[in-house]
Amino acid sequence: DAIVDRDLVAVERLLAQGANANAIADWPDTNGWDEKHYPLLVLAARLGGVSIVAALLDAGATMDAQWKWNEYHFPDGYEGFEEMGDALAVAALHGHFDVVELLLRRGATSLASALTAAARAGDCRVAKLLLDHGVDPGKLTNESLCAAIRNDHLEVVRMLVERGALIDCRQPDDEHGPPFMAALLLGRPAIARFLLEQGAKMPSRTAFEHIAPPGWWTRKNAEETLATLGLSVPASRKRGPTRAKNKRRPR
Repeated sequence: DAIVDRDLVAVERLLAQGANANAIADWPDTNGWDEKHYPLLVLAARLGGVSIVAALLDAGATMDAQWKWNEYHFPDGYEGFEEMGDALAVAALHGHFDVVELLLRRGATSLASALTAAARAGDCRVAKLLLDHGVDPGKLTNESLCAAIRNDHLEVVRMLVERGALIDCRQPDDEHGPPFMAALLLGRPAIARFLLEQGAKMPSRTAFEHIAPPGWWTRKNAEETLATLGLSVPASRKRGPTRAKNKRRPR
């Protein structure tokens, strides 16, 4: 309660009395079914309490502890707890620049997941802070770039590409394909235009048929987005006449 109320004096008093800085708090869920368990440091980072975050760190809070979500699906029940992010990623997602800055000074190492969170939120300021601290902009993985595309944040896309993010590689688990394809399928014309200007390659007809067959809403998005760029889905390649195999003449 002291952390939720942002009561620094109460937090410091409780910690001085021996309260566990790594205790887990239950976050009340709006639908009353899902279970969300937050380490106190992550809870404070989510709420933006930089002084409380500092107090918890001073009291020994674990930097990389993650909050967990146990989602309920009727009628099957709970799926099981899944780790969702540590204090740095949560602060980045919610735009708490001062908390991100503090955690970086204290030695936080999960910069990649924090950059993805900032990209998802469209927070250029936090993204720039993380990039300035040396996080990979997308030369090894385009997870952050795709997060910015999915959420239609052109300025973050521009920043990542200018810092060296690759625009034609594909995440193994990304259902939308490479970044340019993702921009087409999700209906992001401004981002698609920018990526095209940066040298993104037009996906093949086969790629379109595989990822977005005719009739799918993503195919419609792609066709409409390409139309705004004066382009269209590539036509099928026509095969030339095949030569008959040489037959052995009877002796």
